[in-house]
Amino acid sequence: MEEYNAFKLKSGVPGSLARSAAKQDLLRNYYGLQYFSPDGKWSRPQWRPTFAERMFFVRHRILSKIYGKAHRYSEADQKRLWHIRGGENYSFESETPASREYARRYLRDLFESAPVAKDGPIIELGCGSGRNLSLLKDLGYSSLKGVDFSATQVEFCLKQGFDVRLMNIAELDFPDRSFDLVFTNSVLLHVPPDRIARVLGEAIRVSRNLVAFREETCEKELFQGHVYKYNYSRRLGELGFPCEKVGEFIVVRRDRPGAGA
Repeated sequence: MEEYNAFKLKSGVPGSLARSAAKQDLLRNYYGLQYFSPDGKWSRPQWRPTFAERMFFVRHRILSKIYGKAHRYSEADQKRLWHIRGGENYSFESETPASREYARRYLRDLFESAPVAKDGPIIELGCGSGRNLSLLKDLGYSSLKGVDFSATQVEFCLKQGFDVRLMNIAELDFPDRSFDLVFTNSVLLHVPPDRIARVLGEAIRVSRNLVAFREETCEKELFQGHVYKYNYSRRLGELGFPCEKVGEFIVVRRDRPGAGA
């Protein structure tokens, strides 16, 4: 595979692709441009999108141009997006030594402030290609599960030996208080406004102790395309669950007074 060392910049993303996440997604998927390789270099992927997949991104790009911030992906569109982008494609796109080390640090910081037993049950909602599950396994945690609504993501995780199920995070098929820790990492930004309260409630329902969301939060909520930014303090407060900031995570501790039923 031919490598392009000129694209290995300190920022990690070439300027031409870093102008916006939407443009980055479109260019990468439509043109098959440079992705990260596991050694941190940029290279051309072996995978190429089909014509139908290219048209999916082109259609949404046109709709964004016409409707601007009013354009939003439906839930079916989200599933289609992550079926195309998920699995080995996404792992190849997102995995670098630097990104793994960064993720290792913020996970370690979370567990130092909110300890969980090494054999305590942990689940990641929207586990993607399994990077966080792999890091937690490296840190010595043994009872790990994951769910994702992308079949390609789930298949890729299963190939790595992880206990992962195809499931919508708004409809978790687990009993109440099943896990010591329930967490997400840059997942809720893909949940539309009419589903976010349900997703937050489900995450809290299946946790017996800790719920941790590593999500971008903003005072004034923003919605565009396939990205939604929420005020999580307000949203969780409306559900009766106060939260706190722990490192890069928004954490609900169910064992504390005032944390709901």
